[in-house]
Amino acid sequence: VIMADHESADATRLRERTGRLTQEGDIDDGLQWSTKEDAESTREDAASTRDAAASTREDAASTRDAAASTREDAASTRDAASTREDAASTRDAAASTRDDAASMRDAAASTRDAAASTKSTKGISHIIYQAMGAACMGLGGMVATLTMGYTSPALPSMRADPNFSITKEQESWIGAVMPACALLGSVAAGPLVDHLGRRATLLHLTWPLVSSWVIIAQSGGVGGVILGRMMGGACVGVQAAAGSVFIAETVELRLRNIMGFFPAFLGNLG
Repeated sequence: VIMADHESADATRLRERTGRLTQEGDIDDGLQWSTKEDAESTREDAASTRDAAASTREDAASTRDAAASTREDAASTRDAASTREDAASTRDAAASTRDDAASMRDAAASTRDAAASTKSTKGISHIIYQAMGAACMGLGGMVATLTMGYTSPALPSMRADPNFSITKEQESWIGAVMPACALLGSVAAGPLVDHLGRRATLLHLTWPLVSSWVIIAQSGGVGGVILGRMMGGACVGVQAAAGSVFIAETVELRLRNIMGFFPAFLGNLG
């Protein structure tokens, strides 16, 4: 009986141990199943996280594309604004050009009107004024030729005058000093014409020409004659240069052939 009780107790303990082991196995199986479910859930969460990261990257790429498109739109807008400014500048330049063209047309019309008015007022009086100017230049040419030809009749009278002493060398100086001074006078005519003007320069030649003849007339020796010849030669050079410019600027082209008669005729007469 005792042995049976021991066996029964051992069997009971064995059953209890077996039950505990079974319960522990079930718990382990439950734990393993729960762990598997957690691992699957974790994998699903990781997959969702990867999908979310991929979607985030796609959104970031879309955002970058949108930003680039926005920058391109801004650049296009700036280019369009610059184009508008260029177009406005072009329109302003075209308007200014039109204004200038209109001003030029008005000036041309005024010039034509003034030319027509001047042409209508010229008449015979204007031709007379040109003839008077040409005749004055002819008188100047006559004075110049008188100065140049003075030595031909003057030297024999000087030799014949017992009160006037002159040598061959002095005769050559009297003849040569006038052309040399005329050369210097023609060189000085340019600045005088630019500074005083054509007509004023010719008018101011009057007193030195008169003075040269007065000095020659009142001289008692060769020195006075040479001094007068020097002054006259310088005046001849200035008159030749300034007179040609004066005639060209005051006489019309269609009348120059006719008006050229006065200087030629009076010069030969002198």
